[in-house]
Amino acid sequence: MDFPLLTADLPGTGGALKDRPEDFVVDEIPLYPALGVGDHAYARVEKTGISTREAIRRLAQHLGISESAVGCAGLKDARAVTRQTLSLEHVPPARLEGLELPGLRVLSVKRHRNKLRPGHLAGNRFEVRVRGVGPAAAESTAAVLRVILARGLPNGFGPQRFGTRGDTHLVGLSLLRPSRGTRASWRRAGASTPGTTRARGRPSPPPSPRSAASSSASARAARPPTPCA
Repeated sequence: MDFPLLTADLPGTGGALKDRPEDFVVDEIPLYPALGVGDHAYARVEKTGISTREAIRRLAQHLGISESAVGCAGLKDARAVTRQTLSLEHVPPARLEGLELPGLRVLSVKRHRNKLRPGHLAGNRFEVRVRGVGPAAAESTAAVLRVILARGLPNGFGPQRFGTRGDTHLVGLSLLRPSRGTRASWRRAGASTPGTTRARGRPSPPPSPRSAASSSASARAARPPTPCA
């Protein structure tokens, strides 16, 4: 998919992005510091060429713990060198200090009281290297940067935000505004849309607070553990 360019009237630099993992470096900025006390070990890790979920899997397997005991503030790129904090419940910091696994190493460890959850970060700092640029890349970059400083940097969503099939935005819209066709599709898939029953498709009455709480608890109990939850 081609997107409009902020500097379409200026010459580009040429070159290639992410030719190798070290060309894209991500450094997660913590939302709060670890206090040094608590049941969770906050491990600052650096991973290379693997996803956050794979890093969690390797750590959990090495330590003999469940992946659900590991928390993170966000998922980082796989084809990159990234640094982020992971929380590991009931793991002594001594077991993590200096630990190195394939594609992963622990930089520092400190205790804290709570598990890391998605969103527990202040932001990310990026270092991007472009290889194979043209001979006039320095001049082109300077001109582009002047435009960005004057107008700001566009903030868009990349294709990875739309799932492997590229249709998650359509799925979300169908959940918010279900039509008769989408209800039928959901029933054929063995699911039900909000506000309908699976048997006849009639609107169901809103659940009472007690039954809603019971249903929510049952759903949580039946749901398999996932990392970064």
